Amino acid sequence: MARLLLVSLLATLAVGLAAPGHAGAAPNLDRLYIGDDGSLVSFRVVGSAVYGFAENPGLKTASVLKGTLIGNGISGLWYDVPKGTRKQTGDLELKVLQDGRALELRTGGDDFGPDIMVEVEPGRFPWPAPAPARYQGLSNADLDGLYTADDGAHWWVRQVGDTFVAVAEREQQLGVRPTYTSVFVGKTGVGSLVVGSYADVAKGTSKSTGSLTFGIGPFRVLGLVGGGNRTKKLHPQYSMDFDAFAESIEDALKGKVVGYSYAIAMNGITVRTGAGGFRTRGDDDGWRPFNVDTQGEAASTAKTVTAVAMLKVLANEGLPIYTKVEPYLPACWKRGSRISSLTFRHLLTHTSELEEDEDLIGVDYDKDPWTSIARVIELGRTGPKNEYNNFNFRLMRILLPSVLAPQNVRDRVKQLGCGKNKAQLNYELSNVFATYVTNVVLKPAGIEDGFGMPIDNHAYGYADRDKPGVPISGTFIRSGSGMLAISSRQYIRFLSRLARDEYGSGILETMTAEGIGFDGTSFKGNVGQYYGKNGGKTGFKTQATIFPNGVQAYAMANSPPVGDSLSTVLRNAYSAALK
Repeated sequence: MARLLLVSLLATLAVGLAAPGHAGAAPNLDRLYIGDDGSLVSFRVVGSAVYGFAENPGLKTASVLKGTLIGNGISGLWYDVPKGTRKQTGDLELKVLQDGRALELRTGGDDFGPDIMVEVEPGRFPWPAPAPARYQGLSNADLDGLYTADDGAHWWVRQVGDTFVAVAEREQQLGVRPTYTSVFVGKTGVGSLVVGSYADVAKGTSKSTGSLTFGIGPFRVLGLVGGGNRTKKLHPQYSMDFDAFAESIEDALKGKVVGYSYAIAMNGITVRTGAGGFRTRGDDDGWRPFNVDTQGEAASTAKTVTAVAMLKVLANEGLPIYTKVEPYLPACWKRGSRISSLTFRHLLTHTSELEEDEDLIGVDYDKDPWTSIARVIELGRTGPKNEYNNFNFRLMRILLPSVLAPQNVRDRVKQLGCGKNKAQLNYELSNVFATYVTNVVLKPAGIEDGFGMPIDNHAYGYADRDKPGVPISGTFIRSGSGMLAISSRQYIRFLSRLARDEYGSGILETMTAEGIGFDGTSFKGNVGQYYGKNGGKTGFKTQATIFPNGVQAYAMANSPPVGDSLSTVLRNAYSAALK
C-alpha cells in the first residue's frame, strides 16, 4: 500500500521535484513523509536544529535523526532505536525539495532507509503501532530498551557510548494518530545525569520542544526533569521470551524429579504451563502422569495465602499489624512469658520467639493440633530470635476467626471449654479459617477446592525416590502454615492476582515491605526485586516467585530436585527469558 501511495505521490510531484525552491525562504519541514522503501518519516525544525523519526514496520526498522538545516540541506546523524530490530548509526545529508514537500538522500546514510521522501497527508496510511523492545539492556550500564511513562507513553531508548537517544510516543487509541511523538538526543552529564533536548515531530499532534534531563536510578528506572511535565519517571518494560522461560524449567526438572508442574503468568494472563513425570508410581496408585492440574502439597507456599487472608481481615477490622494477639487467644489457654507483648507482625514476620522444639512442646501437632498450639503459647516467647517457625502461621487458623468475630469465638470457647471438646473447637475454628480463605482469597482467583481432599488428580510425595510415596495431606484442621492442596495452574492464578494488588488495602505493599508471606527480602536481581516463597513437605518441593515486569511463576515437584533448588530454577528461567 505504501509503495502504491508513493508512486502516486511521485507522479503528482514529478515536475515540481525538479524545480528549485523559493530563494531565501526557510523550507517547512514540519510534515509527514512516505519514503520510497515504505517508511513513515516525520520532522520538526527548532531554529536551525532538525529532529526526525523514521520507521518501517514491514522491515522492523526505527531511527531517530538530529541534524542542522543549512539552506535547502540537512546534515546530521541518525541512530536506530529498539522499536526496530536494527542497531546501527550513521551520518547523512538530505536535500530539501519544493519548500519541504519532498527530500532526497544525497550522501551518507546508505543504511538509513529511504532515498526519496514525499509529503503525505494524515489518514492516507495506517499509523504504525507500538512495538515491544526488540533488543534491550539488563543493567544500568546499558539502557537500551522499551520504557513506560507515568502518562502511558512508550519510550524506546538507545545508548551509544555517551550519547542517548529516544523516541517517545503516547497513543490514546491503537490505530489513531499519537498525541505526541517526541525525539530526544542527549549526552551524559554529571554523575548519572543525561542532558539533552527534545522536539515533537509531525507524526503526533503536539508541538512541544525543550530541554530534558534524566537521572538513572536503581533497576534502570529513569527520573525526568523537563519535558513539559508529561512524566516524571520511566520504568523499563522488558520483552520476554516465554518459550525460553518454559524450556529452561523443563530442562532443569525433566528426569530429575519424580513429577513436576509449573505455570507462568504475565499481567494477569497465564502464558505458559507444563508438566512431566509421574504423580504416583507403581504400587502407590499405578504409574500416573503428573499434569498442570495435578494437586500437590503447597507446603510453605501456603503461608503466602494465609498472609493475604490475615492481612485482609486485620485491614477490614481497622487493626494494624502491630496489634497484640493476646486478646484474640482462647481465654482458656495459659499465657507464658511475654505473650502479652506478642503482635501479629511478630507472627507474620517470624520474629515471635515462640518455641518449635517438639521435645519442649511435648505434644505431637499432627495428632493434637489444638493442644500443641496451646502448649506453645504456654511456653511463651522463650525461643530463638528471628527464627522461622511454622507455629507462627498455624496460630493464624485460630486468630483469624477470633479477629473476624471475637465475641462469637469467646462464647463458643466458653461453651465447649478447652478440655474434652478441644477437637471440636479446633475443627470449628479451622473450618471458619478455611471457609474465609476459600471464599475471600482462593475463589476470586478461580480456585474452588484448595482444602478439598482427596481428589482424583492428586500426587504422592517422594522424599526418598527409592521408597513408596506419601499421599498428599491437604486438610483444613491443621492448615495455616501448609496443608493446602493446590495445582500449579491454580496457584499461579492466586499469585497473579496478588502481584496486581487485587486483594486491596495495600496488602501487597505491606507484604513486600515487611517480608510477610515471602522468604525474607527475597532476591535482588539486575532488573528488580524478586519476591519468592519456597516450601517443602513429605517430599513435595514448591516455589512461588513474583518477578519484575509483571511476571510470576510457580513450580511444584513431588520429590527433591537433583541439582538446583526450585528457587534457582525459576530465577535462571526468568533470566533466560530476558535475553
